[in-house]
Amino acid sequence: MKTKSINIFAWALILIALAIPSQAATQFDFLLSQVRTSTTSLIGGQVYFYSAGTTTPKTIWLDRNQATTAANPYTLDANGTAQVFGAGVYRIVIKDSAGVTKFDRDGIVTAGEDGTMTPIDATSGNQTFLLPSGGIATICKTDSTANTVTITPSVGGQTANIGPLSVGGECVKLVFSGTTWYVE
Repeated sequence: MKTKSINIFAWALILIALAIPSQAATQFDFLLSQVRTSTTSLIGGQVYFYSAGTTTPKTIWLDRNQATTAANPYTLDANGTAQVFGAGVYRIVIKDSAGVTKFDRDGIVTAGEDGTMTPIDATSGNQTFLLPSGGIATICKTDSTANTVTITPSVGGQTANIGPLSVGGECVKLVFSGTTWYVE
């Protein structure tokens, strides 16, 4: 009887673990505002999301809770915008409607909103960290190279009052106030 109780308990733990949602994804809309200019239209363009350092497609979602997968490449709407979410480290390539590459950036790191520490290794080159849409974020540069970690808001209209991390072991904890990220 004791073995049966343990087995039922183990299955209950597995079911509870499966029911707990994974960390929320980070929105990517900041990129489009950096690429779009008064003379550059992204209407009908496409955004390709790859695993960092590769051309292997990486999953993106239409919602923060990662319930609905988005097409990859993602076709930009009539305003040349997209509302997609990602989790992890990406290489992102944005092309206009003619297929001309307008943006190609590797090592873009996303994070959740719970303040857990995100280690970033910049050994292979400069890295960009996307702040979540709100909450708390703790970022640490783990390598001792001269490469930097740039911290960027993921949502247009937000600001972050922080320079790049450039020293190995350097960490920063940021808190969102509604429009601005501040160092805590």
